[in-house]
Amino acid sequence: HRDLHSFPTRRSSDLKGLKRLNEEVLAKTNFDPATLWQWGTMQAMALIEVLKTAEEKYGAEGQKLVLDSLHRIGYDIGKQITQGTTLPDDITPIEFASFLASIFNKIAYASLETAAIESEDDANFHIDWCPHQDVYKPFDCRVQRYFVQGMIDAGMDYFKTQRPAM
Repeated sequence: HRDLHSFPTRRSSDLKGLKRLNEEVLAKTNFDPATLWQWGTMQAMALIEVLKTAEEKYGAEGQKLVLDSLHRIGYDIGKQITQGTTLPDDITPIEFASFLASIFNKIAYASLETAAIESEDDANFHIDWCPHQDVYKPFDCRVQRYFVQGMIDAGMDYFKTQRPAM
């Protein structure tokens, strides 16, 4: 599918933060960038524990509370990723869906993937590596699923505003 770098995918505040990280931290200190991976893993595990505790204490209502929150945050991130993006006139819905999956996997999750468009109605991807694959248990991925669903919903809502006739 299309080159990810041809689409803007970062907010100006993200770019400021990245510039500061590169210029003030990485260039001037002995900071190990793996620390950022450790931070992300701690946050992911904390969120999974919040979900499990909410489920234990409040049952289905607790689960819904956390999963709805994840969806809202994912939706906001999806809006930020697509905001200001100019779509090529000839991009199809399935190409856009594949593009979104690649953005979410490679940029939002730092996961390596192999993407494929099978037909005009079918796109898929295989996660070749996930930063949390050695920490997550199988059922823990539901946290990611609801978060990503919010991003996908925002992306498809954006696509509809750009291609109302499709």
